[in-house]
Amino acid sequence: MKKKIISGVLVLLIGCLIYGFYRYNKPPQNLEDVKSELFFSAKELSNEFVTDQNKIAKQISKKVVEISGVISSVEFTAHSTLVIVGKNIKCEFQKKHEDLVEGKQVSVKGVYGGFDELFNEISLIKCQITD
Repeated sequence: MKKKIISGVLVLLIGCLIYGFYRYNKPPQNLEDVKSELFFSAKELSNEFVTDQNKIAKQISKKVVEISGVISSVEFTAHSTLVIVGKNIKCEFQKKHEDLVEGKQVSVKGVYGGFDELFNEISLIKCQITD
């Protein structure tokens, strides 16, 4: 009886390790073909964070969020583009987008990546242009 319990626990442990290895090495989700779940203007999302940061963070966590607004800043890195939409929504694109310029109206979808209290920025990662 003891051998069956130990064998069962070992099989379960090995199964958990294999699943964990699979999840750890799974490639990032491409949002290109994923539909947005929540829609905000840049101003609306910023106001929601001012009103109740914890509530809105829970609401948009792990969801595909689409925002629209005017680009206020663009920064190019070696392999990505960082864009500030509105006053404080930072959108991180995983490739260069030379067509994104300050003053341009855009619609962007991405996954909530957190809130930076130091810079007062809402972060969206894995962003895609939806226009």
